[in-house]
Amino acid sequence: MASRLWQTNASARIDDFITRKSLNDADAQTIIQFVQRLVIDPFDVPANKDHVGEWHCRIGPSSTYGGSTLAVSF
Repeated sequence: MASRLWQTNASARIDDFITRKSLNDADAQTIIQFVQRLVIDPFDVPANKDHVGEWHCRIGPSSTYGGSTLAVSF
């Protein structure tokens, strides 16, 4: 079994998320760029670690949902 098997459907999962949330092209591009940056170097993203070891990062303002912020945890 490949050690990186979970990554094989990453693109499909991102596309599904963008469709499910009805994000516009600007937000979709922002999320894709963040994921590409995370893949290259996970320590290059401005994330904070919480008390249980999960990382959180605010990506930027959402252009789809006014007043909302795109954020991720991993």
